[in-house]
Amino acid sequence: MRTITTDERQLILDVTGEGLTPLPAAALEKDVFVTEVLQRLTDIDAEGIQLIFCGGTCLSKASQENRRGAFRESQQGV
Repeated sequence: MRTITTDERQLILDVTGEGLTPLPAAALEKDVFVTEVLQRLTDIDAEGIQLIFCGGTCLSKASQENRRGAFRESQQGV
């Protein structure tokens, strides 16, 4: 089972500790896993299978086009 890495945990603590997000640390931890699952699903290349994501959160996470919020910017080193 995948767990949050030390670096991911520290980033989450930094972001929440600096007040850069109103979200609790637990929500950001879940976001890490949801984002990873969506990225892996979009990487599936199987002939005849088309994955369709709907909803703003899924669309932005799957396409990585609308990454917003301090946590995502921090992950990118912005």
